[in-house]
Amino acid sequence: MGALFKKKEIWIPNLKGWIVIFSFLIGLFFLFILAINPFLSINKPNQGGILIVEGALTDYDIEQSIGVFDKLACDYLITTGGAVPKGYYHAKYENYAKVGAVKLERFGFPTDKIIFLPSKDILKDRTYHNALTVKKWLDTTKIRVTKINIYEIGPHARRSRLLYEKALGDEYKVGVISMKDINYDSKKWWKSSVGFRTVIGESIAYLYVRLFFYP
Repeated sequence: MGALFKKKEIWIPNLKGWIVIFSFLIGLFFLFILAINPFLSINKPNQGGILIVEGALTDYDIEQSIGVFDKLACDYLITTGGAVPKGYYHAKYENYAKVGAVKLERFGFPTDKIIFLPSKDILKDRTYHNALTVKKWLDTTKIRVTKINIYEIGPHARRSRLLYEKALGDEYKVGVISMKDINYDSKKWWKSSVGFRTVIGESIAYLYVRLFFYP
């Protein structure tokens, strides 16, 4: 045994050392709790260009996007989204891009400023495929665009911007607007099941896109 192993001295924390270590970890935990939602709910819009809205958003969020469009002085508003599942209230419109366009028209938004771009009916990486649909349109349209803004709700914003940057490349400057999610208190998101699922889920999803997603 002496030829295979040797004895070595190691250092381990004493009681005071363990207290310092656990205090540091607890501090990191509370820092995560306080900082993660603002980090994910990023707001870095461009002035002008095109505003992109997911057609599956609620009526309230779609209506709020009109105010954002006016504030940023955008030129056009693109609605995106894949197929509406059968049996849903909006199934007659076939895809969520059309649903979003119809809602905008109902709220009095000018129809000549709306462009609806339905994407493929897929179950995985839907935001990225929406971005690819936008990229295809941008590459073929006669409208000259260099700046776009993605309209999102809460902590989905940072991941959406990253996916659009991956899809569009360096040719376009991607901005993002994160509107408040009215379903929970963003400052105390951990106190509601909706807030907890949303923030933790988006944290994991963002890490996946950042570390493991390669188009």
